[in-house]
Amino acid sequence: MNKLSLPLKTCARAIVLAGMALSATAGEVTFTGEGNRTLPEFTVDGPWTLNWTSRSDNPTLASIEIRLYDRGSDDYLGKVAERLGTGSGYKMFEKPGRYQIVVVGTSIDWEIMIEEIDPERAAAIKRQALGEASLEDTTRRYSKRLPQDSFEGWQPDGDDMLLLYVDGYLRWRVTFSPADCKGLDDAAAISFVTPVGDLEGAYDSIMLDDGTRCYFDNVVPAYVR
Repeated sequence: MNKLSLPLKTCARAIVLAGMALSATAGEVTFTGEGNRTLPEFTVDGPWTLNWTSRSDNPTLASIEIRLYDRGSDDYLGKVAERLGTGSGYKMFEKPGRYQIVVVGTSIDWEIMIEEIDPERAAAIKRQALGEASLEDTTRRYSKRLPQDSFEGWQPDGDDMLLLYVDGYLRWRVTFSPADCKGLDDAAAISFVTPVGDLEGAYDSIMLDDGTRCYFDNVVPAYVR
């Protein structure tokens, strides 16, 4: 039996963003901040995605605009996002290069994650956007999602795995991409984050209390009594 006898940590579901920070892992860079910022340049060697989220204590006064520049040519490429209030968004780009992002925000905290992806994943994202997702695409997408209200407590297993429980019994094992969620083992609180456009309300990532966001790589049922 996979029953936990230790006290469980409660599951927070509110997104909390920290002050401006920059952390890079293999193929990934994350920026968090508030208000207006010109972010450091970044270079990608293949297709890449931009995933952003925002929050505000005064959502009726909040706004965000995310502008993208090609620093190889110094061209302004346009607005990735423009929104009154809070929200989130996801966009894929196919062209490699050297880029820079400018955030124009009012009364808002935000996080932007840039991730370089392989051509196979880029092709799967395009198929999904066109409504042509294969069975393999769909299966892989759902293997990275955690249903809401399917667990009651959590415990880290180092920085590379999250264990989720119901009634003291192990229900899910979650791993991450990249493999380590730095700081998870010492986190006092985590928040579960739902991706934009997910009508089923499943989580695709967690956010630690220091603002670090960690994306799920595999969500495996493990409910045994």
